[in-house]
Amino acid sequence: MSFKNRILLSAMLLTLTAPLGAKCPANLVEVHGKIECAFTPDAKVLVSLIYADKPKEGVGEENALDVRGDSFQGEVTFNTFSSNNFLKGDRCGRKPKKILFRLIAGDGTERDRMELKVADDFRYDEANATFAVRSDVILHGWCEPKCPDSQSKPCANPK
Repeated sequence: MSFKNRILLSAMLLTLTAPLGAKCPANLVEVHGKIECAFTPDAKVLVSLIYADKPKEGVGEENALDVRGDSFQGEVTFNTFSSNNFLKGDRCGRKPKKILFRLIAGDGTERDRMELKVADDFRYDEANATFAVRSDVILHGWCEPKCPDSQSKPCANPK
């Protein structure tokens, strides 16, 4: 048997020993919350999944949620694939560390933001593969009077 044929046979045997068709499931993050103070009817809540301790924004999955009345709700789907091991197949342990919520006006300006830790602020339903926020997320719109230091936070002690 030639050297090329041995390499080809070895590659074929290794391929057959790896699990076939291993796929990772998708999980969901379910969120709900309220907007306090005034906001425009075209405002959205942008929900971003964060996987790293020091993330770059916009890297993970995102979903823009409509605001209805003064509340919002929705979900973000994510793949749990974290890595591939040639002999053991796919590893399916990827999950977000934090969830970033941003209130975005119709003109694209950010009015408020809040970050929640998945381990502390969400419960996991294994049967439905769903992370659900434990309580309403509260974002603030355009509270009066305007804060002199920041447009995005309501004033604790207005001046």
